[in-house]
Amino acid sequence: MVAVLAHEMARREEVELHVVRCVAGLREPKREERDGLTIHWLPRRRFGRLTFHMREVTELRRCLARIAPDVVHAHGTGLYAGAAVSGRWPAVVTVHGIVYREARIATGLKDRLGWELDALYERWVLRRARHLIAISPYVEQEFGHWTKARVHRIENPVSEAYFGTPAHGVPGRVLFAGRVIPRKDPLTAIRAFARLKERHPEAHLRIAGELDAEPAYTQATRRLAEELGVADSVYFLGQLDEAAMVAEYSACMMLLLSSVQETAPVVIAQALAAGRPVVATAAGGTAGLISDGITGFVVPIGDAEGLARGMIRLMDDPVLYERMAAEARRQAMQRFKVSSVVDKTVALYRMLGCRE
Repeated sequence: MVAVLAHEMARREEVELHVVRCVAGLREPKREERDGLTIHWLPRRRFGRLTFHMREVTELRRCLARIAPDVVHAHGTGLYAGAAVSGRWPAVVTVHGIVYREARIATGLKDRLGWELDALYERWVLRRARHLIAISPYVEQEFGHWTKARVHRIENPVSEAYFGTPAHGVPGRVLFAGRVIPRKDPLTAIRAFARLKERHPEAHLRIAGELDAEPAYTQATRRLAEELGVADSVYFLGQLDEAAMVAEYSACMMLLLSSVQETAPVVIAQALAAGRPVVATAAGGTAGLISDGITGFVVPIGDAEGLARGMIRLMDDPVLYERMAAEARRQAMQRFKVSSVVDKTVALYRMLGCRE
């Protein structure tokens, strides 16, 4: 999402855009010019979480002092936001995740500790931020009592490539776009798919997302597909680049998402832009992206039966499917076009630069 926003913004004559990124393994800062962007690479230090990113924030602020920006726009509530809200420049923070919620569902002691430290930092950032961009009403709902910041509603952009997909996909093809981790709950997705398969033997499920984050969980997911007798119709594709993802959206009939926690999943916006109905669980901000019964179906978290019913309805009723697909694309054109999102973002920059 950040890359899509940055590349479109770099085309604007009124914007001089600098991107600052901290990278593990880098010894010395470096700077490069690419595609109209000035990119500053900074070292990412070890044990940053334990020190509340003090060294990285100090180096980020030094870099910002050299740039002398009119506005600083931080993405996420981590170290970049820490540098933004503690600096002397007008700043806005886009919240991309509800970290304290994700901390509650983390597995393993090490992961839980890391997430809890990130949640503490998230709260520190929110208490100091003066301006927040909410990509979903869910962000305001979760953080309204933690921050006095002024909240600006700007949704995530979707690359133009997704809007150019063909009107029809391969009959029976269902796409699950997400990492194979407990938060995305592909186990529920496979249970729902198995029910769909009983009615539509031609159905097949393609899982596009990282497989290596939690290998034991990936194995459990594969094992469930075997136990339910659908392993030969479930394809684990691994992490794909954007061109491959566009191809997957072009070829699928619908998107299936069974998460237990989300903020404003870009995969839903991408599916709608591609004219593909979405069947998803009501995790976090998901329901704010889907018009239930109009661009897809939203069911309770963990409800494999409900997900199956939604997919079956779309495959049983071609008229309903065509109506939902057309409305999905129409709504996406209004909400997620890159040019529109950049217009709103640049207007916010102007306001911040003038007032602060």
